[in-house]
Amino acid sequence: MGHRPTVQDVAARAKVSVATVDRVLNGRAKVREETARKVYEAAREIGYHAAGLIHQRMQRFRHYRHDHQP
Repeated sequence: MGHRPTVQDVAARAKVSVATVDRVLNGRAKVREETARKVYEAAREIGYHAAGLIHQRMQRFRHYRHDHQP
């Protein structure tokens, strides 16, 4: 049986830092939508268990951004 993908695996696949993956997962700090998308795609591709959560955060970000445009 293979190992369960980790945050480190997602970061390596997305070519971002572990801290960036953490920011996307937890919404603690602003992350560009393009970066969040890279993290989500990497998580989905490797079967990361929280890929759905990342997708939800991206959806929330899009709605917030759309609602708060000048």
